[in-house]
Order: sequence, then C-alpha cells, then structure tokens
Amino acid sequence: MLSDVATAQVEYDEAFQRLNRYHEILLPKSAKVRDAVSFAYEHGGAALVDLLEAERSDNANRLAAAQARSDAASAVADLIAAKAVLSETELSEAK
Repeated sequence: MLSDVATAQVEYDEAFQRLNRYHEILLPKSAKVRDAVSFAYEHGGAALVDLLEAERSDNANRLAAAQARSDAASAVADLIAAKAVLSETELSEAK
C-alpha cells in the first residue's frame, strides 16, 4: 500500500515537472520562434518551408503539452486513489 502511494507520488511529481517545463519554457520559446519566422516570411526574409517547419514544430510542442496536461491529470487521479486505498486499509486495520 505504501509503495503504491510512493510510486503514485513520484509519477505525480514527474508529470507536473514536465507540464511546468512545457508551459514555462518550451511553449513560449516555440511560439516566439514561430512568430519570428512568420514575421521574416511576411517580409521576404524566410522561405515558405521555414515557416511551415516553424509552425509544424510549434504544433508538435502544443500537442506534447496537451499530452503532458493529460498525464498530469491522470497522475493526480492515481495519487488520490492510492491515498484513498491506503486510508481505507488503515481504517480497516484500526477496527
């Protein structure tokens, strides 16, 4: 029981670290690059292929961030469930 909670806690911590990395670092950088390439393309400083690649990369990062949000939500649910099972077991043993 305790090992389940510990495992769920580790997965929770990792999921939220990854989610924070996407939201604080990767997504802003990706959007900045996309915007810079878009500006360059609009002013003749970048090729269409460069623009499409920047947009593709930004879309991939946004998709990965959505997956990270999903993983974090799942990790929260798993941690809550593991703690609930532990609490029920402790209550049963106390009787």
